[in-house]
Formats: sequence, C-alpha cells, structure tokens
Amino acid sequence: MAKKNNYKNENDFSLLSTKVRTRVKNLIDKRLTSQTVMLFAQEYEAYDIDFREELIEYINFLMEIEREKWMNESAYLYEKQKVGSFGSLKQNDFYKKQEELKKFQEYLSKDRTSATQKAIEDSRREVLVKKPESPEFVNKASNKNVKSIEKNSINRMLLEAKAREEKEAREARLRETKRAEEERKEQLAKQKELEKKKKEAIKKSKEKNASKKLEKKPSKKSKVQVQPIIDRNYEKEQAEKEKLWKELYGKTREETLNERKTENEFKESFVEYDKKPNFNSTNEIQKSFMILGYEFSIDEVTDPKNRYFSFWYNLKKRVKTSNISIWLSIHPNKQKSILNKRLRIETNIGIWDKLKAIFNVKPKVQVVKKEKSKRKEVKKEIKKIEIKKQEKENKIISESN
Repeated sequence: MAKKNNYKNENDFSLLSTKVRTRVKNLIDKRLTSQTVMLFAQEYEAYDIDFREELIEYINFLMEIEREKWMNESAYLYEKQKVGSFGSLKQNDFYKKQEELKKFQEYLSKDRTSATQKAIEDSRREVLVKKPESPEFVNKASNKNVKSIEKNSINRMLLEAKAREEKEAREARLRETKRAEEERKEQLAKQKELEKKKKEAIKKSKEKNASKKLEKKPSKKSKVQVQPIIDRNYEKEQAEKEKLWKELYGKTREETLNERKTENEFKESFVEYDKKPNFNSTNEIQKSFMILGYEFSIDEVTDPKNRYFSFWYNLKKRVKTSNISIWLSIHPNKQKSILNKRLRIETNIGIWDKLKAIFNVKPKVQVVKKEKSKRKEVKKEIKKIEIKKQEKENKIISESN
C-alpha cells in the first residue's frame, strides 16, 4: 500500500501534471461511482508504479483537506447549536466519497491484479484449451499473446479516452453552431418583421397623403366655380380716369408727359459740371519733355526697349512717382543733378558703342579671310579633277593608236 502522506502542497506532486490534478478534483466533486472508478483506474493502471503511488498520495491529500473542512464546519455549527440534518448529510457524503476513493486506490495498487489483467488471463486460458501443442511452443506463444494483448488493451483504452474527448468537443461545437444559427435566424426574422412594419407604415402614410390631396382638390374647383364672372368696360374706365386727371392737374395726361420730356432734355443739355470723359483725336500726344532747355523723347520713359528706360525707371521708383515730367516741374532744384546724370550716361554709352564697333570689325575680317581660303581650295580641287580627266583621255587615245 501507499506510504504516509508527507506532502504539504500540490506543487510537491512533481510527477502529476496540472491536467491530471484537475481531473481528479472534478471526479471527487462529481461523486465517484463504481463505473467511473473502473474506467479511471483502467486509464492510469498502465503507468509506472511511482506515478500510481503518487496519484494515491494525492487522493489521500485531497481527502484530508475535505476531512478538515468537514470538521471545521461541524465545529462551527455545534457552537451555534444548529447541527441537525445538514451535519448528517455532510457526514454521509464524506463517507461515500471515502469508500469510492478506497476502491480507486485498490485498483491502482501494485499488489492486486487489475481487471484488464484478468481479461488477459482468461483469453490466455482459452488459447491453451483450443491449441494443445508442445510446452516450449505454448510458452512462447502465450508470452507473445500476453504482450500483444497488453499493448492492445492499453492502446484501446487510450484511443477510447481520446475518442470520448473528441466526441465531447464535437458535440459542444455542434451545440454552439446550432445556437448561433438559431440566434441568427431569430435576428433575421426580427429584421424582416421590422422592415415589413416600416413598409406598411410608409404605404399607409402615402395613402393618407394621397387621400388628403384628393379631398382638397375638389374644394378648390368648387371655389373657382363659385367665383362670379364680372364684365368690365375698359374704355369707360379709361375715360373716367382721364376726367379725374384733368380735375387734379388741369391738363390731360399726354400734355403733362410731353412737358416732362422737354424739361428732362433741357436739364441734360445744360449741366454745370460735366463728369463724362471727353477725348479728342485732334489733341496731340506728348512726344517729348524738357529739362533746363534740353529736350528728351518720351520713349525713354515709356519704351522698355530704349537704352535709357532703366535710368528713368529707377528714378521713378526712388522718388515714388508715376509721371516724371510733372515731378520735375514741381521740384526745379533737382533738375540740374538729374540732367547731369542723364548726359553722363549718354557719353558713356557713346564710348561703349565705339568700342563695340572696333571689336565687331575683327570678326568681319576673319569671315572674309575664311571665305577666300575656301574659294582657293575649291579652285585647287577643280584643277585636280580636270588634270585627271585629261590623263584618262590621253590614255584612251594612246591605246587606240
């Protein structure tokens, strides 16, 4: 049997995984029956002895925890004098669990042959009864059969456990999918109902509006029909208006209109301050301006292509004016300095023109020289061609002779 429980925590059980511990706890909570004990023992009896011993110790450890809980609860209830049927039920439940776990420990113990081993022995006996052969051959065959049956039984148990887990997972998935489909169908049905209600409400509102419009239209027609038709004599009305006009103004309407026209024409012809622009093509445009007796063309100020345009443009910019001739007439003190600058620029430009003319002569001479050299080369080539022709003719004449 198993040793005494020297374990203090769950972490001390190193051979057992967390999955195995949780499974054992769940089985204890769900109240083990003889069938579940058999199945659980068959799954774990193929493991090593150390593993099984530790599993038995773990079950004892859990039972001690249960016993301590039960004792604490009973002591607490006894102090408050409320011990009755609840305490007896707890006690019975604990004893039942203890009995079932003892069975489980017996199945896992190494001294006792398990249910699968019994099945193996029965099958071995049947084989021996059916095939009585030589003792050596029988021993070998029996050993082989035992090993194969043990392996098959272990594999079968593992496969059954896997199949059970897969089946449970499959069923859970199917349940979830069915529930999701049902919820989706319910949502679709609700949406369809809402859409139908909306459509019906829209139709009803349209029908109401149409009925209201139809009710209103005949009332308008009836009103139009009820209105009386009045015959008007426009000539008579006009004669009455003219009479009233004469009584008020002492003149007919035509006479008053003619008088107004003549008054307007007189006002237009005699205006003290005429603000309309008056342009005469005969007036001469300003062509030049004067500075201390020197006359300068207006193109110097207006034409950007003119060589003196930049001088006048910079001056206008510095002085902040648009019309330089008016500015000069307003500031006579500054005319002399501006005139000197203008004349100085003119003299400088004259010198530059002369220098450009000098430098522009040389390239012309070079062009003439190049043309002469080209002509000489052309003449030389023509002479060479003529000489070759004469040589050919002489050869032909000599050959013919």
